[in-house]
Amino acid sequence: MSENNFSSKRFTKEQGSKINNAVKNFNKFLNTVNAEPIKVLFFDADNSTKYKEAVTGKKSKVTKGTFLAPKTPSQFFEPTIVLNLESSDETTIPHELVHAYLYSLNMNPED
Repeated sequence: MSENNFSSKRFTKEQGSKINNAVKNFNKFLNTVNAEPIKVLFFDADNSTKYKEAVTGKKSKVTKGTFLAPKTPSQFFEPTIVLNLESSDETTIPHELVHAYLYSLNMNPED
């Protein structure tokens, strides 16, 4: 597992750099609107599913990526984007950043 540190044989160094820059720029933007930064975690397929289950208590797979946000005050975890390195592609992070943006505006981040 690595947090905000992209590395995978699936992506080129240039693609990884673009993804890292997108996350950094997004969090800079969130800072300007006084919203909390979004954590991004990169996992293989098995561990992305285990992480999602551990923080939400629900069993479901992470296909390419998912945006996790607490839905009740009893859920104590930070809003997080979880990317599955085995199936995500260059479009996954922008897609999940849209969910995070909607969340930061207090809008429903559901699909």
